[in-house]
Amino acid sequence: MPALRDATVTLPDGRRLAYTEWGLPDGKPLLYFHGTPGSRLWCPDEDATAAAGVRLIAPDRPGFGRSDPQEGRTLADWPKDVEALADALHISSFAVVGVSGGGAYAAACAALIPRRLSGVAVVSCRALTEYNWAERPGAIEEWSPEERAQFELAQDDPAAAADLAVT
Repeated sequence: MPALRDATVTLPDGRRLAYTEWGLPDGKPLLYFHGTPGSRLWCPDEDATAAAGVRLIAPDRPGFGRSDPQEGRTLADWPKDVEALADALHISSFAVVGVSGGGAYAAACAALIPRRLSGVAVVSCRALTEYNWAERPGAIEEWSPEERAQFELAQDDPAAAADLAVT
């Protein structure tokens, strides 16, 4: 089944946000946040998406695929982009699902734009399980020496950690 649409919207700050739609054009809107790496071009199961009556909208996050990067962005910036995309598509209420690296982005939407959401799912997201200090205070002891070193670098020198993450 081919995609319904592969397009971009222009966000209020002038950046482009690319997205692809799958499923049914009049289906229940569901924004799908891909893993890392990943992109808008992957639909988990096209036939199941259509059979579920879903309009799956998969945006590329800033700097992925055809979406323009956003300097200095944080997770808290993502819900604004999601709202702008939904507004451009004339969708007032929608669900979000984030898989793996996209899970934290779904959680950010749950925290910052709950009034727009009909549901939230976070699937296989290490950031929300292994790094949940309240639920697993000893989780850092399970990390590899490399993971621990990267975490400590991020605490001590965020710019150096960011440089490491993009190399």
